[in-house]
Amino acid sequence: MMFTKFAVAFRHFWLRDLQDDRFNDFAKKEWGKNLKQFSDSVIARVTDICEQQFEFPPTMAQFIGLCKNEVNRQYVKKIEPSSPSSPETAAYHLNKMKEILNRRR
Repeated sequence: MMFTKFAVAFRHFWLRDLQDDRFNDFAKKEWGKNLKQFSDSVIARVTDICEQQFEFPPTMAQFIGLCKNEVNRQYVKKIEPSSPSSPETAAYHLNKMKEILNRRR
């Protein structure tokens, strides 16, 4: 599917090198071998990114790098913005800290 999407997005840039059937088959095997470490969803997402942001088709090394970035991005925990605590809660905890510090004197 990736090859088809790239053929549509990058037209002659992508198809120019893949006109020879033997080279096309070899290219698919090489890309498949190097991308088997990534899930289909990662490859699909990176393919979409390339279609939207690249003027030229990516090299295999660029595509693998983008896949690694996508995998890492998925594991980064998104921190939700927290609402500020109420003044009463802040005063309570501040007083507790003062008590602890005063006990040490």
